Amino acid sequence: MIELLIILITISQKQIGHQPVILDGITDIYASEFIFLSTPYGIYTFDRHSEIWGRITQAHGLPDNQIDIIGLDEGILWVATPGGLASADIRLNDWQTYDLPGTIEGVAFDDEYVWVAGDFGIKRFDKYIETWEEIAHGHVRHIVAEKKHIWCATDSGVVRYNREFERMEAVPAAPKYAYSYIINTPSRFWFIAQDHFVAYKKDTEEWTTYPAHAMSDYAHLGDSLFVVSDGTVYFFDPGSDSWREFREIKLDNVNGISVDEENIFFATVQGLLIYNWLETSRTVYNRNNGLEYDSLIDVYQDSKFIFVISQYAIEYLDTETAIWHIEQLKPPGEKREKIFYLDEVGAHAHLINDVDIVLQGRAFYSTIHSIAETHMSSSNENINLKLIGKHSSNRLLALYYDDTDKEQVMYGFGYRGLEEDVLYRCNGGYLTSEYYEFDIVPTFSTFGGNAKLRYTSHSMEIQGGQLKSRPQTDFFTGRQSENNLILFDTHYSKNTFYSIYSTPQMITMGFDTLFVDDRIARTNKIDTRIGYTIGGITGDFDVLINGIDYFIDYNRGTVHFLDPRNNSDILVLLSNSEEIVLQSDSVTGHELENIYFIGTSIIPNSLVLTITDTTGQEHPLTEFGLDNNGDNRVDAEFIQYNIGYLSFPQSRPFPDEVYDATVHIYTMDIQFLSQSVFYFLSHKPILKKSEKIYVDGTQVTSGIDYIIDYTSGILLFLNEDIVSDFSEIEIHYASVERQGEDIFYSVQPNIGINNNINIAPGFSSIKDEQIFHISGRFQTGTGNTSVKFIPQVAVNDEQAWAQDYSLITNYSILSVNTEYRGFSQEFETFESSEKKYGSLRHSGLIIARLEPLTSVQLEGMFKREYQVDSLENQYIAQYMHGKFNYVHPKLPNGYILVGKDNLPDYEKWKIQVNANYDFHILKSRIKTSSVVRNIITHFNEEKKNKILEYILHTNFSFPFMVYGDVYYRHNQIYMNTAEEKCEEEIRGALNVDVIPGFYYTGNYSFQATTFFIDTVQDISLRYYFYNNLNIAPGRWYTKLSIVNLSCGIGSNFNEYISSLPGAYERPFFVMKPLEDGFLSSMTRLDSYYGMIQFTPFSNFLIWAKHTMSKSGFAYYTMPDSKPTTKDEIKIEYEPKYVGFLIASWSRRNHKSYPTEITDNIYFEWNKPWSVMLRTKLSTNYSIDRDDYGWIREIDYSELRVDFETLVRFTTKSFITLNLGGMKQETDQDGVTYSLLPGVSINANFFMFLFLRFDYTSTIPIHGSAVHTLSAKIAGQF
Repeated sequence: MIELLIILITISQKQIGHQPVILDGITDIYASEFIFLSTPYGIYTFDRHSEIWGRITQAHGLPDNQIDIIGLDEGILWVATPGGLASADIRLNDWQTYDLPGTIEGVAFDDEYVWVAGDFGIKRFDKYIETWEEIAHGHVRHIVAEKKHIWCATDSGVVRYNREFERMEAVPAAPKYAYSYIINTPSRFWFIAQDHFVAYKKDTEEWTTYPAHAMSDYAHLGDSLFVVSDGTVYFFDPGSDSWREFREIKLDNVNGISVDEENIFFATVQGLLIYNWLETSRTVYNRNNGLEYDSLIDVYQDSKFIFVISQYAIEYLDTETAIWHIEQLKPPGEKREKIFYLDEVGAHAHLINDVDIVLQGRAFYSTIHSIAETHMSSSNENINLKLIGKHSSNRLLALYYDDTDKEQVMYGFGYRGLEEDVLYRCNGGYLTSEYYEFDIVPTFSTFGGNAKLRYTSHSMEIQGGQLKSRPQTDFFTGRQSENNLILFDTHYSKNTFYSIYSTPQMITMGFDTLFVDDRIARTNKIDTRIGYTIGGITGDFDVLINGIDYFIDYNRGTVHFLDPRNNSDILVLLSNSEEIVLQSDSVTGHELENIYFIGTSIIPNSLVLTITDTTGQEHPLTEFGLDNNGDNRVDAEFIQYNIGYLSFPQSRPFPDEVYDATVHIYTMDIQFLSQSVFYFLSHKPILKKSEKIYVDGTQVTSGIDYIIDYTSGILLFLNEDIVSDFSEIEIHYASVERQGEDIFYSVQPNIGINNNINIAPGFSSIKDEQIFHISGRFQTGTGNTSVKFIPQVAVNDEQAWAQDYSLITNYSILSVNTEYRGFSQEFETFESSEKKYGSLRHSGLIIARLEPLTSVQLEGMFKREYQVDSLENQYIAQYMHGKFNYVHPKLPNGYILVGKDNLPDYEKWKIQVNANYDFHILKSRIKTSSVVRNIITHFNEEKKNKILEYILHTNFSFPFMVYGDVYYRHNQIYMNTAEEKCEEEIRGALNVDVIPGFYYTGNYSFQATTFFIDTVQDISLRYYFYNNLNIAPGRWYTKLSIVNLSCGIGSNFNEYISSLPGAYERPFFVMKPLEDGFLSSMTRLDSYYGMIQFTPFSNFLIWAKHTMSKSGFAYYTMPDSKPTTKDEIKIEYEPKYVGFLIASWSRRNHKSYPTEITDNIYFEWNKPWSVMLRTKLSTNYSIDRDDYGWIREIDYSELRVDFETLVRFTTKSFITLNLGGMKQETDQDGVTYSLLPGVSINANFFMFLFLRFDYTSTIPIHGSAVHTLSAKIAGQF
């Protein structure tokens, strides 16, 4: 699985001013290995796998080498240039251009269309029939695709295309400015005008205007937005909803910016500056320590490389080897007229008249060998090649092979003809089935071929092959995951829990230590107390520490080991000077045999336990003492919900033979819900882009509403408002079945009657099913008066039928979208029509919107489904809602939504009210928004659930530079009239810049979830509070600008308290952990820091920082937080002719057991002697001390000296020589000396061939040497 989850959405990036366009293909499922960078000489492409650069120019098929926009859409690269628009399949490089009038200023994508905007208006390209359609006139500066709309920036304001009703619409609430650019962050759209930045908040639909900055570059991390303007960086803080100058570090002449979860990268005229905002430290790169060019234009980073762009080159740092590589920017070479030649396009062969045969792609082999007393090796190979034959007429045939994903090797061919050719396209290999306006049959992955034939306005699609996927359906409910567990009576947690005394009883909390003798001499450690006597027993005892190795439940008088012990271990607890033997040869019976681990994060009231014996007879829970109130559920006192243990009241709840002879008699069938933000699909891997996901009957959108990892099958919703605790989630998708051999083929002509009518009859054979089908499209009208009708009808060879009809109409102020779908009983839908209650027989949908006034919108939706199960029982599922939306820009605005769902299991009502108001008083701005949501689920007369949620959100800014934000959320969940759960959340942010030279930021977050269980309640708390103060004396007196200071203090904890009285009332505002009730678990961290930066000269810097943190984790009681301090000093000096000098010192002291003290001294000298020669001398001295208190310290020290020489022969060919030495000293081994030779060779003496050889060695004066060799050979065409 790739880092967390890949956001699989289509993307494009537009050039800002003269900045290069940088597009990372990692979010595209077919181009994840590529990074694209625009230059004056075309697009440079970096392949992450081979680490080799390529280039796309006019020689490949671009209209121009100057690039305005780069976009990626499911493996299709789209490029807009001053000379026009072009696209190519990444696998085939089959470049083709499009004749569009005017200048292209925006490109966006959705599932069906490519959207293009410019001075000609808006056009869209139908991906299936590959024709252009005109949507709107007028100059459009930029466009962005979103869930239901295509947003457009124009000279007269914001307009958008409604994809649901297929019409352009005004946005009356948007301020009327001339916009030139749109920035899309997770919860906002930013519309950029000359004098204003306007933000549209997606969830509350509110607009906010801010003063603008002349933007030359930007970057965002989540909703935090950084903008470069005239060399200065400005920052939008979403917490306080305010803009400010970025003052955390002194910056001069910034040209470009990039940001990740840890660092902010600034491209400046003096080099690259990296600011680590977590550690408030900086790193600088310039000509003195690695770069060839100081004056940088832009910067970009991924997980391994940092790229910087200058006027002359792209330089990139391999963070694993700390070596900078160079790719010079140069004009494309002239086209050659030879039989064989090599250029940036690839390896050419002119063996046939008018045919250019080109080999493109990469192939590499790498191997690593480690040679010591044993020999270990590993290797990796990768081939991604294309063989392209291109005729002078522009017809093209390409063969490709790609084994990047070893589990799903891709290979095949593609042919592209001309517009007027009968055979327009032909493909073979692993393909995805496709039809024209026909989705009754699900999408399949196939291994076979397809061909598209064309004649004038008519076409025919022929496809066939083996099926390599299978349709699947999963269902989930709410924000939780279902868990099913079978436990035998013999599965209790053995050797994990021990009673301190012979009978459980409360004990006094104090000082305690556990001593363990495992009776194995070879496991003795440096701190093992050999021959030690405690509790009257002499042995070799190891010391275990409370909070690290075990926890004590003082209320119950039990010890909980984090790692189970052995039956033969001797266990002695020293508690408040009392020596208590828990286990020995003579002392037994302390082990608890009545505790079973179920699983963590159990939602209270959700657990259902059934106990049966070997005959299958069910036994009531009262028989085991688990159900004292007779509700047939386990009483709360016997479950620890957050850490997941079930405790029986009896010491041995089952017969003695279960424990004495491990004879299984009883089985526990356990079902429960656990809180989870992830949903795990039952079949994987998943066919890419095959999923359709519905929440409460409404389809949600990939990349906007959710993300999915196709390898692991993990689904994550991006917006918590999408899914409620009662939501029904329905997921249709296809799993990859590479071993499948079922046959599929189809033929579908597409007959164009005129520009408005297409009819597509066809025949498909899927497995053993023969299907005749017909579909089509009729559309007419323009603007706000239009009709679009799409019919689908299918009949199989058994006369079973399926049909689907959709109609979209617009007339002035009214828009309607309707759809009907139906199946007869015998029609094979290949599981695509499976629903929660059975197979779909009929469904109808109507969505309507009315705009009687400019600021008033009325919307409604009605959907009904008829589902039939295997016994022919019919169920009806019905969804409907109505919405009144008021969007006046200068008055309070918002919406009211009322919905009702009728499902076979229950009836659900939903009422939601949203109100926003932004007003100004005495140059102060106060922005408020509120949401009230009420959901009632009625199962029957005896069971009714209810959710009542309200949110209050206020943002304020005063003219004296004070900005703040306050958010409060309250959510109650009822079961009948009894409250079952209550969620509360408070967030606050404050930025103060009133006193010159002092800048304060503070953030507070508190979340509490209360579970009401019988007569008690459990509470889960999450708390975060952080304060930061930046001090800039230079704002008081210019000469003091050489000093900058900052300090911060913060605290956070997670706490779970169980078995509080039912009438307990939690404090509304919490600043410290609660100490009421029984503490189940807690994690805590408190920290502060102070930092000073002193820059007496432009080439001299002293940076110092002190950090102290106290952290701890515990079950059953407050953690004993252990302090950790860290002191750091760093000096940077750049004398004019000497190079770059860095010296640093740090000390870390962690007071635990043992106390760990680490000192580190580092010195580095970089010197560029010439363009071809660089040297680097580094020295590092470190000391690690482990203090066990009662015995001497255990020391380890290391002194290391390295001298590195880098000699460049060309920009891509260089050799690095390393010679170093190391002195190591330990208490056990004494002093050892080692030589550290190494060499790295990078050679690119031939245009297409790249060689890399690395050798490192550790050669001790006495002992065995360790040699590591790695080699890589790569070919790039």
